[in-house]
Amino acid sequence: MIKINRFSLTHKITLVILVVTTAVMGLGFNFVMYKDADALHQNMLENAVTTAITVAGYAVSDLVFNDKQAGRDTLSGLESVPSTLNAFLYDEQGILFASLHEVELPPVIKEMGKDIARYQDNQLHVIKPVQHQGRELGSIYIQFSTQQLDKQMQQYRMFLVFTAIGLLFISYLLANFLSRLVSKPILNLSQVANEFSRDINYKIRVNNKTKDEVGDLYDAFNDMLARIQQDNIKRENSEQALAESKDRLKQFFQAAYEGIFFHEQGKILDVNPGITTIAGYSPVEVIGHNLLEFIEPSIRQQVAETMKDKLNTTFETQITHKNGHTVPVEVRARTVEVDSHDIRVVGIVDITERIEAQKKLQQAYDVLEEKVEERTADLQAANIKLKELDQLKSMFIASISHELRTPLNSIIGFSSMMMRGIYGDLGEKYSDYISRINNSGIHLLSLITDIIDISKIESGRIDVEISEFDVGNLISEALESIRKQAEDKNMNLHINAFPETILHTDRRRLLQCMLNFLSNAIKYSEQGTITLTLKVSKDEITFYVEDTGIGISEEDIPRLFEAFERIDTHLQVKAGGTGLGLYLTKKITTELLQGEVGVKSKTGEGSEFWIRIPKNLNTQKEKTNI
Repeated sequence: MIKINRFSLTHKITLVILVVTTAVMGLGFNFVMYKDADALHQNMLENAVTTAITVAGYAVSDLVFNDKQAGRDTLSGLESVPSTLNAFLYDEQGILFASLHEVELPPVIKEMGKDIARYQDNQLHVIKPVQHQGRELGSIYIQFSTQQLDKQMQQYRMFLVFTAIGLLFISYLLANFLSRLVSKPILNLSQVANEFSRDINYKIRVNNKTKDEVGDLYDAFNDMLARIQQDNIKRENSEQALAESKDRLKQFFQAAYEGIFFHEQGKILDVNPGITTIAGYSPVEVIGHNLLEFIEPSIRQQVAETMKDKLNTTFETQITHKNGHTVPVEVRARTVEVDSHDIRVVGIVDITERIEAQKKLQQAYDVLEEKVEERTADLQAANIKLKELDQLKSMFIASISHELRTPLNSIIGFSSMMMRGIYGDLGEKYSDYISRINNSGIHLLSLITDIIDISKIESGRIDVEISEFDVGNLISEALESIRKQAEDKNMNLHINAFPETILHTDRRRLLQCMLNFLSNAIKYSEQGTITLTLKVSKDEITFYVEDTGIGISEEDIPRLFEAFERIDTHLQVKAGGTGLGLYLTKKITTELLQGEVGVKSKTGEGSEFWIRIPKNLNTQKEKTNI
């Protein structure tokens, strides 16, 4: 049996084309021959029927006049038809009336009077009734030979056979051409693949000159070779990098100051020269020995237990130097798997210097601790001294407060009486002098009061006096206190509507803060309106004092709430002041009233100062020193 898989691709393609062509031609020729044979038989059948009808028409008169000789003459006309074998004319009783050729036993027609045409026994049999004016007079029966038809069919079959042979030959030539046309690119690809496999030449490529599926195959093959080439380059680079990495690793291993060795279950497999530096042994003297041989005998059992642990470990121990003395070392160990073997990688570092440094550090720590104790005693003594100084400061402030306020109150009181004319008319000149004395006394008293308040706040010796009051009364009192000051500068005071609110805080300190804000607003405004606005929330209340004054530059705002800071303006001399008002306001608000202060301002557009405090001051601080 022929093994098709041994055929070349060209032969396989040729064979497939021939098999398909043969099958198609066989089916086609059989179909054509069947159709043509059917057509020939049908044609002969139609001619025979036509002939029988014609003869039946001529035989009408013969049967009507019972003229048998005329009947024979009518049938003799069929001799001109080559395929006629014999013809018989029967009367209406089915009795033979006349025949073309004499026969001993004329055929008996069972289907007398029927219209019949059929092929039987290589003959065509046709029976037609003879009728006249609707009356059946008899039947005509004609026998035709199919020999001529069979001869035509035989010649037609021979023609088809020779035609098929010619077509098969042409198909073979065409199949051979097509197979070579199809297989040539594939064979070319196979040749390139074999060359690649034989020579391992990654630069080889298939020359693609087509744009069909084979061209796509060529492109895919070339892309595959390109990727293989790239992968090979990467692999070569990786191998080179790996080799270089191994060389570097070997160099690092050899050059490492740290002693490194590998062991399996205690047996030393390899060491680096760092071991010589630490233990004095050369690599040859160590490799193959058990590492416990180099451990101080008193701790060998402990180290042996540690070796059983495969986890990463770090511990300190002692090894025996070649010259006999012990060396303290730090050991770091981990386990790596090499060829299914658990290899322990161990690094050791001589920690002699570190231990010495730790001893020195401990000594320094002990000395430092002694010094800290001494300094602590000094600080405690200094703290006691500061407390004493603070008490002296409080006493000094109280004394100054009494000593300064008493004469100042007298000066202010007597000058006020003289200004009101109680001691008579002083005249314009002396009245001006007395007015200046009074104003200076009031200013000095205010300054002393502010300094004392600040000192008390900073020392924590000021009392917070919490009371319950209506904020509306507080606002009315504040506005009434600065109303004359505003009228002197023709300025309007305006307050926006606010809900009735009860506060639980230090009324006097809150009023002091409000007066500071309102007074500053008037001082640093030349005209316009001072507006007071309140915003009340569930737990807080915020006071806004807005003016139409000269405003404050952005760079000066951070300095506003600092002590003794006054912003340089053309109103500075007229406004007066010590620079303590806003500082004291912030101190009172943040440290006594548990709130916060702030400001928004632009030069030439006025300013808006605000205070936000809780509606209920923490009652735990009521009547206590802050």
